[in-house]
Amino acid sequence: MLPILFAEPTAAIVAEHHAPTPPPTVDDILAMAEKLPVIECPGPCPKVRRGAFGHVKDARIIAQAIADGIQDDEHPWLWAARGVTYAAYESGMRACPKPGDGGKAWGGWQLQGVPPFVACIPERAFPIWLRLAKASEADCAKLPRENQLAELASGSCARGRDLAARRDRLARSIVP
Repeated sequence: MLPILFAEPTAAIVAEHHAPTPPPTVDDILAMAEKLPVIECPGPCPKVRRGAFGHVKDARIIAQAIADGIQDDEHPWLWAARGVTYAAYESGMRACPKPGDGGKAWGGWQLQGVPPFVACIPERAFPIWLRLAKASEADCAKLPRENQLAELASGSCARGRDLAARRDRLARSIVP
């Protein structure tokens, strides 16, 4: 009889404990950007001091694109943290820095194979980046969790594991 007595309250406690949290706001995402250290940045990033990624000129429009792009996601805080981490270390939180990878990568997430008029507009670029990131996670699913964005970082699950792991640790460390 005890299990019947406690079955309903236990289910309520479990449901309450696992209730979904609202997705992060633009200000939440900017706060996450502030926690990122200035490391491994291309171009003008060394001029950005630790805790200043949220104050870069384009940071708010990048954060807005991330916030809009993860509204219906199952893990919005993690994907927001990953998106802001990659934007910080690929472009220094700039919407349209100089192209990277020999002129092949454009925009805040340094997307390859995407024209600049798409890649340099964060609201257009982030959904593409998110699709690529989730494809990498699926394609590299046999790798340890921290390496699953290796394909996104390098074009292959066999390469870019260290970079993917470093960025995954950083992204997870900035989720409140």
